[in-house]
Amino acid sequence: VDVFAFCDGRRNSHVSKTATESNYANYIKNYILNGNVDKWGGTDYAPVINKNLGTFGFTKARLFGGSELKKISKSGDPIIVYFFTDGENSDKMETTKLFEKLEEAGTQIYFLFVGIGNMRFNYIEGLGERFDNVGFVSLKDLNKINDDTIYDELLPEELIKWLNV
Repeated sequence: VDVFAFCDGRRNSHVSKTATESNYANYIKNYILNGNVDKWGGTDYAPVINKNLGTFGFTKARLFGGSELKKISKSGDPIIVYFFTDGENSDKMETTKLFEKLEEAGTQIYFLFVGIGNMRFNYIEGLGERFDNVGFVSLKDLNKINDDTIYDELLPEELIKWLNV
């Protein structure tokens, strides 16, 4: 699994170590919390979404004109991005423009925003309502989620429906 860590736009970074079957148990501790990753600061979504698009071969979207987004990933497979966040972003206009461009291009990439914690995620919840390739789930306390329900949370009906289209 490719993992991207992000904070504000000036300091977002890709974690070079992918999460694998052999390192997933302590991945967050080893590669995010104790790793050389900028993670404390503001919250901007557009830069890391663009980084995802480039990594999967969709081409980075220039917000105001420019490059055309590809419909299919470089692998030819649809892509699902699980986007975990504990805060609302400060770049709503740029992020909304990106999703408008993705929708216009018919790009085969689905973003499931996962809001962690007790705050309200009005903006990303609204994205999930507006765009077919965006979903939202709220996980208030990760310690209270068990193995029996985690799949129901992270594979919502809307995502299954999108995959079957």
